Order: sequence, then structure tokens, then C-alpha cells
Amino acid sequence: MRRGYTLVEVIICLSLVGLIVVFLLGLLPSTALMSREAEQQAAATHYAKEILAHLDSRGFEELAATAAAANPLTPSAPGFLGGVLSERKVSGGATLSPTVVLTPLTPSDHLLQATVTIKWSSRRRNKSFKLKKRISSTLR
Repeated sequence: MRRGYTLVEVIICLSLVGLIVVFLLGLLPSTALMSREAEQQAAATHYAKEILAHLDSRGFEELAATAAAANPLTPSAPGFLGGVLSERKVSGGATLSPTVVLTPLTPSDHLLQATVTIKWSSRRRNKSFKLKKRISSTLR
């Protein structure tokens, strides 16, 4: 009785191993892309929360006056958010561009809604993240 493998069995085994390696190497670029997009999403989320925290630290009257003007706050017109609102570069060459809109809610003298929208482009696709928070004059 002979021991060992035939040449055909070895060739089939090497072919299968080669196909598996090629398949796994094909997954690397898409994994890196998904990782970069997740990193950009996390950066946008963190930036929006940072802006909302800054809004929380301001006086309600100042926020209400800005809401009455009905103009969105952007990096080109930051208003009282001048030191906070700016475009930021993140991984993959994307630039986070924030917009803040303050809207009076009923009752308008006690309640505002802050909407922070962060936009960026990734792989020729436009993406955005929106975070809303209600701000009350009575809870301050």
C-alpha cells in the first residue's frame, strides 16, 4: 500500500488555497473603506455633540435672539459660535462642514430647538449627520 498524495490532489489543494487567498485579499480594500467611513461618521458625531455642548453653555436669551434672526450659523457666518464653528479635516481627506439652526418652539419664549447638521463627502458620495436638541429657559 502506497502512502502520500498524488500530483492531482496536490494541484487541487494548491488551487483551492490560492482561490481563498485571492478572495481574502479582495476584501482588504473594502474593509479599509468601511473603516474610514466609520471613522468619519464618528468624527461628525463627536463634532455635533461638541457644538451642542457649547450651545448649552450659552445664555438662553442669546440663543433666542439668534433664533429670532432665522439665519443658520455656518463657518462663513458663525455668529457667537466663532471659536467653535469651523470646517474640520478628517481621515480620508474629507472635510466636515457644520450648520447650526436655532428654531423657536411653542411656547417660543421658553423653548428652542437646536439642529446641528454636519456634511462631508466620501468616495464621491455626499454624507450628512444631523443631531437635534431642545433647549429650555426653565431648565437652566
